[in-house]
Amino acid sequence: VLRLADIPVPPPKEGEILARMEASTATPPDCAYRTGKPYLIRLFAGFRRPKVPILGDITAGEVSGVGPGVTAFRTGDRVFGSPAPPTGAYAEYRCAPAAAMGLMPDG
Repeated sequence: VLRLADIPVPPPKEGEILARMEASTATPPDCAYRTGKPYLIRLFAGFRRPKVPILGDITAGEVSGVGPGVTAFRTGDRVFGSPAPPTGAYAEYRCAPAAAMGLMPDG
């Protein structure tokens, strides 16, 4: 049920960073959203197809851009986090609230 597609790189909004994803996880909730099972998950994910086209939660990557008001990160910083809403980590680029991300320590 996965598919590869080209989509435009999203611009970061106020308080967000744009990160180029380097790693993500495949968690049980991701699998449930993808398969629609158990059926109760369809109340949140969508009855016929997923409401959110790009899944993925926990992520790590490199900052490619910062939105207005972001002072804690600069382009090139390595970051990790689990932003809300928990979607989009399977994409190559993802905008995420700066407050939900952290600087990755060296090593």
